[in-house]
Amino acid sequence: MTTCNGYPGGEGPPPTNSTLAKWRRTIAVDFDGVIHAYGAGWLDGTCYDLPVPGAKAALETLHSSGFRVVVFTTRQDLAAVATWLYFYNIPYDELTNKKVPALAYIDDRAVRFTNWPDILKMFC
Repeated sequence: MTTCNGYPGGEGPPPTNSTLAKWRRTIAVDFDGVIHAYGAGWLDGTCYDLPVPGAKAALETLHSSGFRVVVFTTRQDLAAVATWLYFYNIPYDELTNKKVPALAYIDDRAVRFTNWPDILKMFC
């Protein structure tokens, strides 16, 4: 396993046991396309669409199963996203536009990395 600064996974002092336990129970979920249906893509930055079918129930299940649910987005206006989540009563523990340490990232635009030759075959 590759290490950075003497411990797996990063810079700075090694994480505490409580920090490791926290991210191991964190699921990061993308907002647009995974929670917010985003059917017309980016318009004027507003959160205009309904929730993706099943999103609320799935996040409730993750949350009640003891996972920390972090909603992430590339949007800068986090207040608009928080208002939309509140309006639809979507459960979450944190809202951010940064990549947070997590057990898994659920994202509609992700490509699962296996190796660089496979990635190049996809895009080149």
